Amino acid sequence: MERIRNGRALESFRFGDDARGEFAGPDSAMARWGDTDERMEKVVFALKPGETSEPVELDDGWYIAKLMGKTVTVTAGEKERAALRERVEAVLRKRKETARMADFMAAELKDKKAEVNARLLKRIVLLLAEDAARRRPVRGDTAAYFVDEASEASLRESLRDTMETAFVTFPHRRWSVAEAVSKVRETNLAVPNPTVRTVRNDVEQRLREVIDQEFLTELAYARGYHQTDAVRNETALWRDAYRAQRMRGVLADSVTVSDGEMEQVRRIFRADTSIVNSPEKAKKKAAEIELNDLLDRAAGGLAGTVPVRIFQRNLESLTLTSAPSLVFRYIGFGGRMFAVPLVVPHTGWVRYWNTPDTVLP
Repeated sequence: MERIRNGRALESFRFGDDARGEFAGPDSAMARWGDTDERMEKVVFALKPGETSEPVELDDGWYIAKLMGKTVTVTAGEKERAALRERVEAVLRKRKETARMADFMAAELKDKKAEVNARLLKRIVLLLAEDAARRRPVRGDTAAYFVDEASEASLRESLRDTMETAFVTFPHRRWSVAEAVSKVRETNLAVPNPTVRTVRNDVEQRLREVIDQEFLTELAYARGYHQTDAVRNETALWRDAYRAQRMRGVLADSVTVSDGEMEQVRRIFRADTSIVNSPEKAKKKAAEIELNDLLDRAAGGLAGTVPVRIFQRNLESLTLTSAPSLVFRYIGFGGRMFAVPLVVPHTGWVRYWNTPDTVLP
């Protein structure tokens, strides 16, 4: 630290001319409030134009910042001002939540310990670094190595004799190598400009995070948080989807297909040669048709036994788009899940709905 302070002034170094932008230059970046590391943000926003900061330590090393200029966002109307205010509130709320979470974890997890097999961890890091070198042979500031399904498959091949070996040991359970690697991969870990050192640092940090998440999950169950009304409401949609899948599975087990039904399917789908020429595919298609009819009858009969009301105004206010989309919910520690369960479209039950007086849209 003292050597950095007593070194040459940043202004004494000569850099190449880069005129790609108003404030562009070597290793330049725009520090937008809310998008920058809060530690660097406090330093940058305190500088005057042309002023150089003291050395700043972040997670990946030391930085010296020089403010090349400032810009101000001008809002054109009330709608933009409201959107900007919502963004500022969201950033402040997230920072408060993060700080509160850090305090909670420091207090609750201070006595929690898990043992990691250091020998296996070193081998995993070296194998991932080798995999990164194969897949990212040209290094650069923009190169990033993703610990993805291909990485996991490469590890499984190299560690096929030890994938079921205990890797992380908790007081209450154990993770095998396969389970721990899968958990790290599911966090979408990306290692910029990968080397053995950067891969080790990022993998170790991400492993600490998933271990902390395991301890937090155990703590939540021990305190009965999974039984709270808020959690029950959040998971109700997923419970219903699971029950629907179970019901579909029970009905599927009861389906039988006769030779006559298979022949009828061949006639209906005579343009599809794969069904016509394959008894297995014809049988599968006939079973699918029979299952869908069973589901329609079951749902239609159930709908006739409960009061159903259609909110016509709400229905008419819906807008549809042909653009396909998937919505994810981020659940912390880099993990994510679908915002809602993916379900098979199911509308055929309406024809079995025993409510002839109900006006349908």
